Amino acid sequence: MPETPDIERLLATAVSGRVEQDGATWFLKKGDAAMLRAEARGLEMLAEADAVRVPRCFGVHEAGSETVLVVEWLPLQPLSAVAGEKLGRQLARQHEIMAELHGLDEDNFIGLGVQRNRQSANWCEFFRENRLLPLLEDLRSAEWHEEGLALARSLHEFLGGHAPAASLLHGDLWAGNAAMLQGDVPVIFDPAVHFGDRECDLAMTKLFGGFPSSFYEAYESEWPLPAGWEQREPLYRLYHVMNHARLFGGSYLAESGRIIHQLTG
Repeated sequence: MPETPDIERLLATAVSGRVEQDGATWFLKKGDAAMLRAEARGLEMLAEADAVRVPRCFGVHEAGSETVLVVEWLPLQPLSAVAGEKLGRQLARQHEIMAELHGLDEDNFIGLGVQRNRQSANWCEFFRENRLLPLLEDLRSAEWHEEGLALARSLHEFLGGHAPAASLLHGDLWAGNAAMLQGDVPVIFDPAVHFGDRECDLAMTKLFGGFPSSFYEAYESEWPLPAGWEQREPLYRLYHVMNHARLFGGSYLAESGRIIHQLTG
């Protein structure tokens, strides 16, 4: 089977989804050009980390008026306990890849929302300016908006001097973006890559559940989290809940307010 696809022939199929070519299978994803390019760069950064398996990326291409991301197609299955354990250890190794600054040299996307990544050496400053305040601005009509601003203003006190290294993060690590191949080989995909507190990836895994206990046990065995992570976890989940509130409203608005009240109460 070919190691690389014939891009011109693939694009000529005008298909969005799984495509077979010369005994190999590829996946074509059509969409917004900026979003697809950000996804491709994230996959490439995670592949270079050589810690957790990601789909191999073959770039973003123009097909007439459409933009297409081409990646290898993988026969994915839900995580098993064994794959969860492997993923925990591999994710810890990924987090050992660090940068001097939190953020990234360009903004990208978290789901359908823009994710600001303006770099900073100060984690508290980065999280306040790039994570809390942009979403609070978008959600300024929420009844808990002022309480959210108070949390942002007092973030230095809340974090209590917590100054983590800037680890390479997947950025959107919920159960829908993690799976395994046959043989219990974990795979992660659809990233929102940036550098930041490794606790953020772990907090995101708990937002909707779906990760086996073996995942957390293995991560803790490989690289234990620092003291106080339990208190910071709701703050890091808040970012994703607020992003969902921005995109979908409904119960996510109420959940955002509940978490903010918990953090400021």
